[in-house]
Amino acid sequence: MDTQTFQQEEYEWGGDVNFTTLVNRVADRFELSGAMLVTNNARLALITPAIPHSTQVNQELQIGRITMSFLENSIRTVLDNAMVIAKERDQQIIDEYLITASMKRYCPYLFWC
Repeated sequence: MDTQTFQQEEYEWGGDVNFTTLVNRVADRFELSGAMLVTNNARLALITPAIPHSTQVNQELQIGRITMSFLENSIRTVLDNAMVIAKERDQQIIDEYLITASMKRYCPYLFWC
């Protein structure tokens, strides 16, 4: 069973989204795809704004308004946009500043930014 399947099954029987695990999984995949490295502080910059909205996010998952894939794609969008900004500034890694700048340019999910 892959991680995404496990997390979906875990959620279906009442588990809450673990934002740290979710962000790290997406960031790790991003790095493995040959994109830029994502610093730990950048990962925290993605995790921290989500935590106050965890109840709302979990409710939206439960009623089917959003999916885990949607959340993963939202994180990936922020990382992709951060990479564009990094290239504009000749930076080689994604740090917390670039995450913040990316979310200010475009926030793919209201309860994340």
